[in-house]
Amino acid sequence: MSKEEAKDQLIDLLMGQVADLSMMSKIELGNDVIEEINRLRSIIGEDENPGLPGVLDPSINSAENGDK
Repeated sequence: MSKEEAKDQLIDLLMGQVADLSMMSKIELGNDVIEEINRLRSIIGEDENPGLPGVLDPSINSAENGDK
């Protein structure tokens, strides 16, 4: 395994753990954190929405809080 592959696997593992913890504990990431994650993912060429609704999608978090 290359260093780059190990880094990618670590990021995937951590993102999965963030999703699991936020869903189980009903913890929401701040919009600033979500925006920074999306900005960094766009730099490395990854999809901005990795399929973690409510975790990395600020519109879902806002809708749940009654914001529009």
